[in-house]
Amino acid sequence: MTQKSNQQSDQKNNKNLVPLYQTLGNRIKALGENWNATILAHDMRLARRTGLPLSPAFSTKHGGLSISAMSTIDNKVVAEKNPATSPPTGPPTGNEEK
Repeated sequence: MTQKSNQQSDQKNNKNLVPLYQTLGNRIKALGENWNATILAHDMRLARRTGLPLSPAFSTKHGGLSISAMSTIDNKVVAEKNPATSPPTGPPTGNEEK
């Protein structure tokens, strides 16, 4: 396949997946504001079709594809609200709780 035909195929597949991502977003919203979600997606346009307030969490490669995790959780806000469960920063000091 040529690059142009690959792009056309991706666009067609994405168009078919839009209702799935929209339904996923609606179902997650219906759970209420106490629920959070993280979505792994190859195409960020599809993840955004959920309508959820997503922010990037991380990117990686899986099976040769670049994928990104988009989350409704803002890690900075979580750490500020509950510093006791925040991950430690810096090197170990030897005084950590066990």
